[in-house]
Amino acid sequence: MVSNLIEATSFSWVAISMSVLALLGVTFGNIYQKRYCAKMELFYGGAIQSLVSGFICLALLPFFESFKVTWKVSLSYR
Repeated sequence: MVSNLIEATSFSWVAISMSVLALLGVTFGNIYQKRYCAKMELFYGGAIQSLVSGFICLALLPFFESFKVTWKVSLSYR
């Protein structure tokens, strides 16, 4: 059961601060887009946002995660 695997004993200020930073980024990005990019088509605006955020995540990836993936049968659906 998934609920048995969730660890609720530790508290991470890094995780909370990154979540708040992401929330602020989405909020200010939305306000900026509504003000300066009102005539842009929705699809292209979303595509640009996704590409930029993907590049930012790739740039920050080495500082937070390793590139190693251990594939197991338990990772797949049964």
